[in-house]
Amino acid sequence: MKGKIDLNHPDSSAFLNHYGKKRPGSYGPLKRSHLVTIAIIVLLASLAIRYKFLDHKSNDYNYFLKNWVEFFRRNGGFAAIGKRIGDYNVPYLYFLALFSYIPINDLYLIKGLSILFDMVMAFAAFKITTFVTKRNDLGLAAFFAALMLPTVIVNSSMWGQCDSIYTAFGLLALYFALTDRPVLSVCMAAAAFSFKLQIIFLLPVYAVFLFTGKVRIRHLLAFPLVYFILFAPAALMGRPIEDAVLIYTNQVGLYSKHLTLNAPSVYALFDKAVYSAVNSFLGIAAAFVFLAGLLAYLIIRREALTLRTIVISATLISLAIPFFLPSMHERYFYLSDILTVLSAAVCPWLIPATILVQLGSWTGYHAYFYGGGIGIKTGAVFMLAAMILIAGFLVYYIEKNRKLSLP
Repeated sequence: MKGKIDLNHPDSSAFLNHYGKKRPGSYGPLKRSHLVTIAIIVLLASLAIRYKFLDHKSNDYNYFLKNWVEFFRRNGGFAAIGKRIGDYNVPYLYFLALFSYIPINDLYLIKGLSILFDMVMAFAAFKITTFVTKRNDLGLAAFFAALMLPTVIVNSSMWGQCDSIYTAFGLLALYFALTDRPVLSVCMAAAAFSFKLQIIFLLPVYAVFLFTGKVRIRHLLAFPLVYFILFAPAALMGRPIEDAVLIYTNQVGLYSKHLTLNAPSVYALFDKAVYSAVNSFLGIAAAFVFLAGLLAYLIIRREALTLRTIVISATLISLAIPFFLPSMHERYFYLSDILTVLSAAVCPWLIPATILVQLGSWTGYHAYFYGGGIGIKTGAVFMLAAMILIAGFLVYYIEKNRKLSLP
């Protein structure tokens, strides 16, 4: 069928022919009992590491999260969910309202929620990798790496941020699209969007799903439906419905006067770059041109796309958009941190890109917590090098597949 991804394409046939096309639970070479044992050991080790950071109180916790939980505690918990509090979207506030009833230190509850989604995210990474490669050992490697990335550990257990939540839903959206469950995929994407705006760094991959037949236009209708369903409890409690849209536009406006906020983006490459409408526009234009060019190339070569090249494309998109856009925070490369792990799992030649992105992302974290370090300018160089490497391998695989499939 024209435009439909062929799982027997040469790019993926080496895996599929050796391990079988669809044998759930039998992906080699690890047996399921070995897989479960190793996964439990990895989980316990990751929890032991995270335990060491649980008592750390970040500025975000001291000035915002702690006060938001206390607000719900003083105002009747869920009874106050209709009030405007903080600048996070309401699904996350539902959890903070729930925490206000529990007689446990809210610091641990907030971090515990993020750590829980660390595990969900790692499991989704495992599912994507095993589906694409048909290998449990590579899936387990992705699971381990996703849990043990320094930025992932610090983000949840030290910082108390919730980036693992939207990323977990984003990876589930990617998995369900790859496995031909488009409605579930769009629902997961909407759930991710309801937690964090940063999932937009992944959403352009739906253009790829559309022109390859993985997702249809009608399936996209689930996105606003799920998004507003998740907002509905707050609306019923008195929260203005327009906040469902304004919450993100207000966030963008709050930080729009900065070219970078500790993010190793393109602006970090220029020591004397200062905010101006022109400089901001140039970054937005660069992101648009890069994305449009990449999608145009993928459309033209759609017959040569495979599951592996879709994963690599999603990784490149998630890395390039925050790299070029202005006003990015250090945490906005979180999604690309994880997706580079997936790309390395399906294409080991991209392991250096995973390392480069993690090093680049860490420069932003270090700048936030401690200042100094090797600096976000060096981090931006790492990010740029990773982008070039990923783009190069993406084009290589697609062009190789195209030549192999020519009559």
